[in-house]
Amino acid sequence: TAFERDRWGHVGVLAILALALTLRMGWPTLAEFKRDEAKVVRAALAIAYEGDLPVEGVAASIAVSNLPLFLYLMAIPLRLCRDPVAAVLCVGFLNGVAVWACYVFGRTCFGRTAGLIAAFLVAVSPWAVVYGRKIWSQNLPLVTLAFFAALSAALVRGKRWALVGACIALAALVGLHLGGLAFVPILLLALLLYRRQVAWKPLLVGGVFCILALAPYVIHDARHGWRNVQGLLRYGSGEAQYSWDALRYAFSLTGSTGIEEMAGSLYREYLAGLPNLWWLNGAMMGLLGAALVYAVALVVRGPQERRRVVSLLLLWFFVPVTLQTRHTAPVQRHYFILLYPVQFLLIAIMLADLLAYCRARLAQAYRFAVMTLVILLLVWGVWQVAVVGRVFAFMAQHPTTGGYGIPLRYPRLAAQAAQRLAGDSEIIVLGMGMDPLFDETPAVFEALLFGHPHRFADGRWALPL
Repeated sequence: TAFERDRWGHVGVLAILALALTLRMGWPTLAEFKRDEAKVVRAALAIAYEGDLPVEGVAASIAVSNLPLFLYLMAIPLRLCRDPVAAVLCVGFLNGVAVWACYVFGRTCFGRTAGLIAAFLVAVSPWAVVYGRKIWSQNLPLVTLAFFAALSAALVRGKRWALVGACIALAALVGLHLGGLAFVPILLLALLLYRRQVAWKPLLVGGVFCILALAPYVIHDARHGWRNVQGLLRYGSGEAQYSWDALRYAFSLTGSTGIEEMAGSLYREYLAGLPNLWWLNGAMMGLLGAALVYAVALVVRGPQERRRVVSLLLLWFFVPVTLQTRHTAPVQRHYFILLYPVQFLLIAIMLADLLAYCRARLAQAYRFAVMTLVILLLVWGVWQVAVVGRVFAFMAQHPTTGGYGIPLRYPRLAAQAAQRLAGDSEIIVLGMGMDPLFDETPAVFEALLFGHPHRFADGRWALPL
């Protein structure tokens, strides 16, 4: 009956959500905690306890400061508890909820089957899990989904005032990380393609909200000689080269390709602990390639409403990749977190339509097709969860491999032991370097020893007596 189908659908969604939250929130002290994460935590602690109200965030890898929205977001859990574990759990929770949001978006636009498949694929994705636990300034898939859900509601389903939500979500994407600027051309192209569906009054209101949200950062930059704008211009106008790295990373993020890099020089030992099923990553990338071809076919020949939604998904995938195809600095895998979960949505649409075709044209083969797909998805899921579990176990045993950053567990235990031993006395941290802004050890312990008297000394020059 319809009730039974809905009940099993709800059970499936809850199971997928539980799995996603467990992988992203479980074992929080095994999350990476190096300079980037520590600087975010320390800045958020300053907001939560010292009344700091920054208009700039932490510096991006291109020597330009991000906007500070992620710092204010992290200040909320750290106000409840100073332990960086609180920030890890908050990020993991938000990225776990993004899996549920992926299901809702997929179900609304393409049906429940597509929503379930997409949510499951993103829930078990090893790279999505690794990046979904990091407390650094980054794009959040939950906000990305909110942007495209609002854009779809406005341009496809005729809810014109949803454009306000799309503009606000765009401001949030840029506020979280400058990589969110990639969504500006996506919005402009979508408005150009479907200009007949654009209501100018909601767009104007949304634009005002977006400008007001970004104004403090822009004004601050203007008062300091346009330092960040000039940095972006230098990045964009530098000596450029073309490569397939962006497309390669976009495809590799569907599975666990390259995850052994987290083990650094010990990657062979990491691989030895898993069965040799790495060829499954190639199969998933092949599915993505087929899904992209199918999506283009839908845009050309599909129903009008579906054509518009799929066009938005193709813009979501291709615009960030195209922007990084010509690059002036090396392209990194984490630049493409902003694609999550569009790869899985495209694959899910193709698979769900294949099942629908079997049900309509090949009724006798439909049950076999469903069982085959379920078995293949379970095999894929078990394999990917094993890959993630191996990452956690390996980093607990080998915390200084040079790929994955030192897990939070170890410096946190050291800081707690030092505080117990010191009582009210000052703690002196001996490490390489003395500046928390630039040096790894001072940055980490500046966050972990927040609220306790401490100072730093360079162990290469200082002599403890």
